Amino acid sequence: MTRAKDWAVRSEARGGLARDATLPLSTLPPDLQAVLEHATLLVTQSATAHDQVWPPVLEALIRTAPSIEGATLAVRDGEHFVIRAQHGYAPDLLGLELPLYAERAWYGLSDQDWRDGRARLLEEEEVQAHVGWMKRTLGHLPHYARLERFGRLPEMRCSLHVPLVLDGEVRAHLNLDGYAGPALGAPGSASWVQGCTALLTMLLAVVNSARRAGQFQRLREERDALRVHLQLSERLRRCTQHDEILQVGLRLIQEGFAAETGLLIGPAHVTCTDGRTVDRAALRPSPLGYTVLAAGVLGHPEALELLTVPCGDGHVLGLAWRSGHIRQPDLVTAALLDVAERAEQAAASEAQHATLRQAKDGALFLAGLALEARDLETSGHTERVVALAAELGAALGLSDEEVRALHAGAALHDIGKLSVPDALLLKSGPLSEDEWVQMRRHPDLGATFARRVPGLPQDSVDVIRHHHERWDGRGYPLGLAGQAIPRLARIFSVVDAYDALTSVRPYKVGWAPAEALRELQAQAGRQFDPHVVQVFCDRMAVRAALAVS
Repeated sequence: MTRAKDWAVRSEARGGLARDATLPLSTLPPDLQAVLEHATLLVTQSATAHDQVWPPVLEALIRTAPSIEGATLAVRDGEHFVIRAQHGYAPDLLGLELPLYAERAWYGLSDQDWRDGRARLLEEEEVQAHVGWMKRTLGHLPHYARLERFGRLPEMRCSLHVPLVLDGEVRAHLNLDGYAGPALGAPGSASWVQGCTALLTMLLAVVNSARRAGQFQRLREERDALRVHLQLSERLRRCTQHDEILQVGLRLIQEGFAAETGLLIGPAHVTCTDGRTVDRAALRPSPLGYTVLAAGVLGHPEALELLTVPCGDGHVLGLAWRSGHIRQPDLVTAALLDVAERAEQAAASEAQHATLRQAKDGALFLAGLALEARDLETSGHTERVVALAAELGAALGLSDEEVRALHAGAALHDIGKLSVPDALLLKSGPLSEDEWVQMRRHPDLGATFARRVPGLPQDSVDVIRHHHERWDGRGYPLGLAGQAIPRLARIFSVVDAYDALTSVRPYKVGWAPAEALRELQAQAGRQFDPHVVQVFCDRMAVRAALAVS
């Protein structure tokens, strides 16, 4: 093999070829500046010009250096370079895919030279020697048949190969070929190649930007759309509830893409982001593929065009614009899909958490029932106090989290009795003083047991430990008084006492509900929190009235 030579070194006596091709536009000769400006205009005016721009650009460059006999410009596309423009050859070369590894071999210099964009020059016998070396080393290359036939490869006597580097990668390469001798070595040719390299690299940057954006004039719109997506991601990251995600997400997309309104389309009704609802029958199909909201609906004299995506459970998310005002439909759809996916994930998570809560509540409830199976005199007590506690907690304005903690504490409130001997727990007669001391230990023991239950809230533990405290401070185990008693424990103690009063025990008959309520009112301010007693009595009065009606 005859080694390829670095033309930047060999051409020092001929004017030198700079390695840095990223020159400012003002450094280009006026004729090349005109070529770049025309090509950039072509790219910005056409969404498909990024492929068609190269042939006229190459021809314009060659017109400034008529001594060039043959030229090809190949642009990177994945693991290939594709010939996009040619001069002096048959059009059959256009579209020819050149494998990356083969082009690296054809270049012949080091990887560092390749990444630096250093040009290499082969002259006279070096060209055919290099071609022969490639055939022997790489074997049969399918694309070489077309190069030999349409690219006059066997006749070539001069080859200048210039890698075009953008963002640290070779994105294209320019081949300038000679057949009558080393015309490229003429004085001034190195500076011409330097200018061409700078121009083509600049244009590559323009074309790559246009290709990524779909078309150059949409870059600003896509930037704005990206901002909407970033804001959407940031805001929704803090949202965990299904309905909140839909409301926040739809409003952000509506504002970001200048839609008239956001819509949640259900099986029967359409709900707007401002809360208005219309019948789903107002939706109509459109010949353009969009859904249309009929004219006159939502106060708009003309029909509104909709972009929609499915959102699970038969619902659809959508945005509405005046006819012809939809912009960036693909990005709008992507944003809507993002919201829909997040909402579905939140719904699935909520359902999973609800299932886990039900399983946990069921386990706690079973623990209470297990205690009842041991303490026969309180059969049904757990089920009743759990239901009453949840109802009273809601009436007192507790949060969902607090109601769940009250529910769990009610289910386990007497779990400490598991440590009380059967002889004491099942005794039908009065307890002695020593027996009362032992019995009064069960709230502390119950709290100790409860703390070992994974995920059980502290509020639930407080119910277990403090539901025998009294408002006047004469309760146990700590003798807390008034507001010092945890709130949920104060609530539960009223429910627990009511059920105890109205239940049949071996040593007493059950009281009538009205009689039990009067006793609670009599103990308000002494044994019980007065406000809790009042709300409980009011709630039971409502229950009684509903039962009569």
